[in-house]
Amino acid sequence: MMRAVIVTTHPIQNQAPLFRALAGRFDLTVVFMMQQTPKGQASAGFGTEFVWDVPLLDGYPHAFAANIARAPTTNRRDGIVLSGHEELLAGLEPDAVLVMGWFPYGYLQVIRWARGNGVPLVCRGESNLLSHRSLLRDAIKTIYFPWLFRKFKTFAVIGQRNREFYQNYGVGDFKLYDAPYSIDSHFFQEEFREHRSSARKARPWRIGFAGKLISKKRVLDLFSAAARCRSRECLRLIIIGDGPLRRDAEAFAERNNVSAEFRGFLNQSEIVEKGYADLDAIVLPSGENETWGLVINEAMTGGIPAIVSNLVGCAPDLIEPGETGYVFPSGDVPALARCIDALIARLESGHNFASAVCALVEKYSIDHTVTGLESAIAAAVSS
Repeated sequence: MMRAVIVTTHPIQNQAPLFRALAGRFDLTVVFMMQQTPKGQASAGFGTEFVWDVPLLDGYPHAFAANIARAPTTNRRDGIVLSGHEELLAGLEPDAVLVMGWFPYGYLQVIRWARGNGVPLVCRGESNLLSHRSLLRDAIKTIYFPWLFRKFKTFAVIGQRNREFYQNYGVGDFKLYDAPYSIDSHFFQEEFREHRSSARKARPWRIGFAGKLISKKRVLDLFSAAARCRSRECLRLIIIGDGPLRRDAEAFAERNNVSAEFRGFLNQSEIVEKGYADLDAIVLPSGENETWGLVINEAMTGGIPAIVSNLVGCAPDLIEPGETGYVFPSGDVPALARCIDALIARLESGHNFASAVCALVEKYSIDHTVTGLESAIAAAVSS
């Protein structure tokens, strides 16, 4: 059996089911470059200290590398600096190494080791072309990324915009393998079967948001849009999550008479029962750097349509306008209001989004992701 090593930043609730599935296909070891703490989760934008309440390390071999960064974090390049990783990786004797990105610095250390030891590299990043910091940084990228990407044999592509990103920096299509961004669909399907009743017919229509209440998510745009909707009297916002903008959102809702319910942070085992199961639609109005938006996958597994901004990475993959949801230009509050009104009008006409939503999101399952990753790793080794 082929020996594969996956290197990622830290244990994450959405990656653990994928690693368990891959452990059945490879002699696999997952190397984590740091261990996240409850305090670290809070500072990352969740707004509360917590530990994920689902198993993160069960069902697959794993090891932790030594992170000697002064201030460990995944948010800065110098937040992960490895020591002793050469010995750790050499001892695993991998036939291939898959890295889940190139930021922070610890990834570059692993890439350097693999290149120096002739071990084929596979990349599974999340980036797209939707973020523009400055002309200088864009110019640097045109030099840096082609140089970096030549070090990889193959790439596991999470979606359309991720594919366009690699193509833009010179990666040939023959190196790109579709491995769609996914969640533990079976877990969420079971949760929805247990906790979600049949499609609601009664007002108010419940429009949800799930995520960190931080500026990148533009949650205040949702409140502003709700305040100007024609259907404002028959909608209620359900806010799942916490963060520094919660007080601003609460104040706006009170000041502008927007019906809203703040449910706070919900852990993995309770997010369907206490959150998604009540929703008629979910909205993700994010600005730049929303590489995908897995909360959309989670809600859609229950047949819930979505409204997302054009800067949300999953938009071209998961949104079929009028069938599974709507897309609007990020920051355009009137356009978001129109999308909410259009969706509510269809709900009130008796339209059922669920069948189209479930059929589409089924293509973004861990089974499909595993198949793509297996093909990318096998191609890297054979090349």
